[in-house]
Amino acid sequence: MRDTSSVPRLARILVIEDDRAIRDLFRGVLGDEGYELVFVDRLEEAMDTAPDLVITDLMDVHPYKGGAARAWVTRVKGRYPVTPIIVCTAYEQATEELDRLGGEAVLVKPFNIDILVDTVTRLAGH
Repeated sequence: MRDTSSVPRLARILVIEDDRAIRDLFRGVLGDEGYELVFVDRLEEAMDTAPDLVITDLMDVHPYKGGAARAWVTRVKGRYPVTPIIVCTAYEQATEELDRLGGEAVLVKPFNIDILVDTVTRLAGH
């Protein structure tokens, strides 16, 4: 049996996203980078064990309202209090409210792939 104790564990990323095209993009880009990805449509479907990073759309925030966006990020933080969160949204207003949102980064769709990979690498710690 091969000793895998010295092989670094890849970061596990929880992706809360209901758009199949965006999920496929994450699967292709971040999967190729070697990250373990877990996809869910809703927070209630997410695993109990804390991931290394959460990427989330602003679920049920239509149209954009800062209070609703903060409430969503607070719900995710309540479930995973020490896990960094990347908010990935089509709402450009979210970039102006990063500090109030409570996440560590905001990526506005459509986003630059290199910025996605750099942000994930920085926040996942791998």
